[in-house]
Amino acid sequence: MAWKFTGFTRPAKADPAAALIRFQPGAKVPLHEHLGFEHILVLAGSQSDENGPLEKGMLMIHPPGTRHRIVSAEGCLVLAIYEKAVAFFEPTKTL
Repeated sequence: MAWKFTGFTRPAKADPAAALIRFQPGAKVPLHEHLGFEHILVLAGSQSDENGPLEKGMLMIHPPGTRHRIVSAEGCLVLAIYEKAVAFFEPTKTL
């Protein structure tokens, strides 16, 4: 099955959602704020943000109000579970 980029934006009042996200090597997610809880489980590879690296098998829970940028130097696959949409402060690009 081919991967298809569907974007990261959702309506601000969107219901909770879950997504498998594959980051290509060198992919970046611009500065954004979480309006609800976000759970990230790294299934393969690694990514990092202002809090440090997240490697395979690690789980990070971002509470509402968390602001960060994400980069994945080697690429990764994550399970992302969102309580609410995020607000971006910089333009978004395709991963």
